[in-house]
Amino acid sequence: MSINDLKTGTDGHPRARIQQLMDHLQQLMESDAHVDRPEYVSDLIDDVAKRWTALSQDDKEYVSTARYALVNKMPWNVK
Repeated sequence: MSINDLKTGTDGHPRARIQQLMDHLQQLMESDAHVDRPEYVSDLIDDVAKRWTALSQDDKEYVSTARYALVNKMPWNVK
């Protein structure tokens, strides 16, 4: 899956697009891709952050925590 695929979404609905982006971010973080492919994960986080006002509080916290782990090159041990 590419960033461009995620940007367009499947049905054009903004919430569906956000959910796709968040699901992909979760997959990447759980596989520690933010350590192996930091540029890709950073681009995805930036794309999600563009929709900040539409994110739920939980999603905002997840994105903030993901960015912190990315910047600090920390393993993702969220259970």
